[in-house]
Amino acid sequence: MFWAEAGSFVQRDESQILQYWTDSGSFKEFMNAYPKNKKIISIEDKYYFDVGFSNRYAAPFKIYNNWSQLAIFDPAKHLGVKLDDTIFGGECTLWSEMATKHNIWEKILVRIVLFADTFWGKEK
Repeated sequence: MFWAEAGSFVQRDESQILQYWTDSGSFKEFMNAYPKNKKIISIEDKYYFDVGFSNRYAAPFKIYNNWSQLAIFDPAKHLGVKLDDTIFGGECTLWSEMATKHNIWEKILVRIVLFADTFWGKEK
């Protein structure tokens, strides 16, 4: 399994699982670059737990998505790709430098429940 950020595409064997952490605007390019590889979706502007929260320097990261926005989020439609057999799974991320005992559950619970429903709900 290989992990990459935007702009770091390299040639990979088709049998390898690839995880690409980026905003949703770059994911279609990744899907097209590796049409046969299994992929893990890590979309920072929707599933990154720290989106919309400030760090210790008061610099917010992207725009906060509330639960109702995440509940209607359709990754296939938003990304402009088909979530086919090459999608191995998805991931939510949280960097600990922006998490405290006062905000960790607020960050995790909303996104992880909606994320799980999006990828593994009854209609999937």
